[in-house]
Amino acid sequence: HTSDTGRAKMLAELFFNSLAREWLDGTLLAVAAEIRAQCLADLPDASGAAERAYQQAFVERNWDEVIEYVLDVNAYLHKIFSSLFEDRKVAITRVQRPQIAAQLGGFFDALNSAFSRWGREGRRRKLSDFQTFLRGLAAETLAAHKPESHAAWPILSERFPVVADFDVAEPSHFAHEFSLQLAALLGKEPVEDWVAQKLEAALQLQQAQVWALIKGCSAICPCCGSKCDRTDKHTAHRCSHHLLPAFNGWRVAGTCEAALDACRSSKNHEAPKRSDYSDHLFPNLQEYLQAEHPEWLPFPKEDRELLADSVLKAAWVNCRAPLLARYDMVDSTPPEWIQAYEESQRKLPVTAVDAAEARLIQFGYQPDA
Repeated sequence: HTSDTGRAKMLAELFFNSLAREWLDGTLLAVAAEIRAQCLADLPDASGAAERAYQQAFVERNWDEVIEYVLDVNAYLHKIFSSLFEDRKVAITRVQRPQIAAQLGGFFDALNSAFSRWGREGRRRKLSDFQTFLRGLAAETLAAHKPESHAAWPILSERFPVVADFDVAEPSHFAHEFSLQLAALLGKEPVEDWVAQKLEAALQLQQAQVWALIKGCSAICPCCGSKCDRTDKHTAHRCSHHLLPAFNGWRVAGTCEAALDACRSSKNHEAPKRSDYSDHLFPNLQEYLQAEHPEWLPFPKEDRELLADSVLKAAWVNCRAPLLARYDMVDSTPPEWIQAYEESQRKLPVTAVDAAEARLIQFGYQPDA
């Protein structure tokens, strides 16, 4: 029965590949696509993602996250996205992964059972007889309108390997050899383990693709450090939420006081700006940008005296200690800001920058050398 043995092994390997690779890959792709769709519902595009970062840190008064935002808004957004993706992944895979593993295991059990039933007749047959037998089981299942009770038969019928029809000398021996080879293939690693491994690989690929869709432009405002949120192809940057320059370490020339005039204000436009690359002092924002950051021109300007809004005032008051220390700034915070917004139990300690840096490292943040 050498020919039966060899062909049984070949068919077992083909069926194994059809189910454990092709069917499983397609099924896991659908799971990954579901997670992708949920993430994109929350963060539909780069502009929405940038808005989410600002809202979550500043508007929701998450002071630790404000520090992450101003240290590196792109790394912070990557952190938000990764957390969101992980939450969706855990919620879906906790249910889906064991179900898929059980379903796949059920397919192999059903395949063995079908071969065993087919092989009991004993007489010489053709492989196409077994395919016809499977199609009959699938048709019965569909006709009974209860696919959940024998869901394997239609799948096994659809996934029957493309192979030349051949004679089976002893169906019972063929079925036995098929079963042994399938068991050997399945015995190399538990079904649950390689379902988990393949699902993780599919999700990592999907996560990278979604992040590429929503990360957007990585440019940050040279003055306040907020993220460019343009989603079109562009050479000139802009952002919807400019901050106070002090959040990005800007100091008043001559006094080293924290620069607390709003980024778009006339005062900030008129204030001298030190070069990023030397001790040269530009007389105003326009000349600084023209020389070193022309891609941020034209820069928005408010004609009237622009005062910081309550969101930025509250964030500065409660995050100022670590930022003053980090950038060696003199505290010039107006007393009325402190009185109105300071949260004595929640304001950040000087060590908050180091802690934020540690949290952001895995998301692409690179501390200053």
